[in-house]
Amino acid sequence: MTPIEIRNRKGASEEKISSSGNGFNINDTENYNMRLHLKRYILLQMQGKQNNKQQIFLILHNIRSAHNVGSIFRTADAAGVSQIFITGYTPTPINKFGVPRKDIAKVALGAEKTIAWKYYSHPGNLIKNLKKDSIDVIAVEQAPEAADYRKLKLKKPSAFLFGNEVRGVSRQIRLLCGKTIEIPMYGKKESLNVAVVVGVILFRMRGQ
Repeated sequence: MTPIEIRNRKGASEEKISSSGNGFNINDTENYNMRLHLKRYILLQMQGKQNNKQQIFLILHNIRSAHNVGSIFRTADAAGVSQIFITGYTPTPINKFGVPRKDIAKVALGAEKTIAWKYYSHPGNLIKNLKKDSIDVIAVEQAPEAADYRKLKLKKPSAFLFGNEVRGVSRQIRLLCGKTIEIPMYGKKESLNVAVVVGVILFRMRGQ
């Protein structure tokens, strides 16, 4: 089992969790502890915030490109994102050996040290626990059930889930989220780079 570091907004190491290359199973006790840690992090991020419905979190699932992750961190910092949850094989700012990833840092320009982040092997339990803590979880994906992102109105703290650059967000995960939004395409290309999508969504939500 290899320790993965978690960073707070000041870049200090907060906690370590363990994960193997093949992921791990979370039993009832571990899931309970995960919920306690998750609630503690969320409450810390919300302290001193008067407009809690504007609290925004990101979930980055199975994003392969470290450059995309770095770009997302930089955009998230500019948009005032409270925390980023990294799941699946999405690269983290600190690798499994506890060494900062230069390819992420090069693009993030220090945002990987100012944005709180945490790693989970799979988003399933994370999504369920966020919902239990009254946080909306919204998948961003082109899908039959997806609503136009411009119609979404934030009514409470929300987490936006972004998936793989090619395969996107699976139907199973979209069902767990319960809500899906998309950005309409008008040209011959049917998609945008995931880091661009994050920027469009975040600043649209901030403009409400």
